[in-house]
Amino acid sequence: MSSAPILLFYYYFVKLVYLCNEERLVAFCYTTDIIIYLIFMTTIDNILKKISESLAGVEYAFIGSVNLYIQGFAIAPRDIDILTTPDGIKEIDRLLADYRTKDIYFDETEGRNSFRSFYMIDGVEVEVLGNVNNLYRAVDGLLYKRIIPFKDMGLPCIPLEDELNAYKNMGRTEKAEMIEKFLKQRAL
Repeated sequence: MSSAPILLFYYYFVKLVYLCNEERLVAFCYTTDIIIYLIFMTTIDNILKKISESLAGVEYAFIGSVNLYIQGFAIAPRDIDILTTPDGIKEIDRLLADYRTKDIYFDETEGRNSFRSFYMIDGVEVEVLGNVNNLYRAVDGLLYKRIIPFKDMGLPCIPLEDELNAYKNMGRTEKAEMIEKFLKQRAL
């Protein structure tokens, strides 16, 4: 295939950029960013639905930035994190076997002290943490999970207060401050 159409497109795109004044260019980039964001978030929503349907009956909860997203934060999670038990990770691995990118292994680094496995669903990484004695998350954290209404689903999530403690324990102050601010605004 000839590269001429690509070069022609590039030429006219560059010409368009030079012809646009700065305000129009910013508006174009902003609109493009919004479209990309909406496409990505639709993908995240579809993956959450796949996971929810696939893991029916398994003990698990969403954690991390996807938990924040589900509970109302205006953020775009870069991946999907799931908390489960050591037995739960084996069941999840069986159910998500077609998406597996890394087999279950035990991770002691940085205080994780948990089983971990990785999957790729529709281009988004899914990490599963089978908590044994994680320094950042309570071993019994799943006992306090809540079912959060989200779109047409009910998704199991760790309470925001527990997520706040986890981020503080990990030293991730920016996320911790964001959660604190969100909780204060929600209390008003």
